[in-house]
Amino acid sequence: IPCAGSAAGALAFVRENLRELRAKRLDLVLIHSPCDADAGNRETWRGLQAALGKGLARAIGVSNFLPRHLDAVLSAGGPGPAVNQCLMSVGHHDDATIAYGRARNVTYEAYSPLRHADLKGPALVRIAAAHGKSAAQVALRWVLQQGVPLATSPGGVERFARDDLELDSFELTGEEMEELAALR
Repeated sequence: IPCAGSAAGALAFVRENLRELRAKRLDLVLIHSPCDADAGNRETWRGLQAALGKGLARAIGVSNFLPRHLDAVLSAGGPGPAVNQCLMSVGHHDDATIAYGRARNVTYEAYSPLRHADLKGPALVRIAAAHGKSAAQVALRWVLQQGVPLATSPGGVERFARDDLELDSFELTGEEMEELAALR
């Protein structure tokens, strides 16, 4: 949901989503991005907590929140975010926010894990060849191997969906993980 600025507004967004989807409960509801002010984040979060308490959502979370934004929702008390869904890929990652969330039991989830990965870059190509995998598989494995779940879409291409399912068939070495982490 967008920043609602109030608990009642956030709860209304959840109810509208349920109506549009013709559902009784949502699996996960996220505040899509932080509000401009901490008070807005806190009040919107209270609305998601109300939705969770009423059984309208199985889990609630945030997206694109930095540590200061997480502090605002955590200061509301009650259940904290199950997830902070953020852009993360080889070449684009926020290690400080990942660590901050982990210390507060907020799962960092990567979206668009291939967006900033240079799939033709020498490091990914070399590491992929060493494992007999595609550069995309290596980039996705790098995210997963850090204990970060990912939200990705194959874009309707069956081969990509199959490749996404073969990520547990290999493991990157510590040196490979460090080399990919250093790419910016």
